[in-house]
Amino acid sequence: MPTTRKSADKVMKKRDSRAEDRRARILSAARQLFTQYGFHASGVARIAADSGVKVGQLYRDFACKEDIVAELVRADVVEFLDEPALRAAVEARDFALVRAWIARFLEEDPNDPGSYALFAEMFAEATRNDRVGDILREVDALVRGNILSALDALAPGEERAARRSELADFILAVGHGVLFRRISDPDVHHAELSRYIGQLIDSELAKIMQDPPVNPTR
Repeated sequence: MPTTRKSADKVMKKRDSRAEDRRARILSAARQLFTQYGFHASGVARIAADSGVKVGQLYRDFACKEDIVAELVRADVVEFLDEPALRAAVEARDFALVRAWIARFLEEDPNDPGSYALFAEMFAEATRNDRVGDILREVDALVRGNILSALDALAPGEERAARRSELADFILAVGHGVLFRRISDPDVHHAELSRYIGQLIDSELAKIMQDPPVNPTR
């Protein structure tokens, strides 16, 4: 019996490994196609062909093309946000690290230039595809929640909640703007632009920290 159980476990692990490898190939092929040709021009059959996976098997892993989009976006956002690092910085009251975490929304990733085009394509698709729109809103809520957590650590207090919310929206809006600016002008001086916007964020944050609003009901 023990031998049989070990053999069964080995078979299951082998199947899991093959499934993970297959999903990784599908996601990799889809990312390249979405970035190069857009969502509409990248059908499931093309994704299957480029990944070396049969269409039927692809549908067993992903019910539809939008599920592939969701998997790609969520994986990128989870990696980008690095929530454990933010939590550790907040718990340690390491405000320099918290502020550095906020700065990543303005930074350029030289190792992944295709991410700009992929997210731009996703924003465009969200206007005509409700499922992609839902994915985008879920991601936006997750990102905004993390920004609010960072701002709450830097400028705590219920009386500052409204102003933290406004600054969170500003950071998100500017971050999106930087992304599209980078697409429209790849030669833009990104470091200088990020530095300038960072100074604006620091200025607004300092105002919130030093001068909390008066409760109008009092």
